[in-house]
Amino acid sequence: AAAAMGLPNITAQLVASSGRPEGCYSFAGRPWLATNPSNKGSGALGQRKPLCSDQAEPHAEPCRGKAHALLGQRSPETSAGAAGPTTTVAAPSVPAGLASAGPSLFCFTVASMAEAELKLLQAQVRK
Repeated sequence: AAAAMGLPNITAQLVASSGRPEGCYSFAGRPWLATNPSNKGSGALGQRKPLCSDQAEPHAEPCRGKAHALLGQRSPETSAGAAGPTTTVAAPSVPAGLASAGPSLFCFTVASMAEAELKLLQAQVRK
C-alpha cells in the first residue's frame, strides 16, 4: 500500500503508543502500524492519516469471483494422509492489469475439505 501511495519509505514502523489512529496509518512519509488496543476506533489524528477505506476497490470483484470458483471446485488430485483425505486446488492466475491496479488485500485460508469446514468457509465468503 505504501508503494502504491508513493510514500518514500515503504517499511511499516510498529508503534505501541496510545493516541494514534487504529491500525495502519501514514505519518512523516512512511507507514505505521499502531498495536495498542486503546487506539481502537480512533481515526485521523493531526497529520496521521489512516490507510483504510470503507469503499470496495473497483478491482475487488474479480478476486471475489475467483474465491467463489475455488470454493465450488475440487481438483481430481486427492490423496489420503495421516490427517485424512485432502484435496489440492490450483491457485488462480492474476487477471491482466490486476497486479498494478493499486492497493488490495490478499486473503487465503488453509482448511480441511471436510463437509463442515467447507460449508463454513463458503458461508464466510458469501458475507
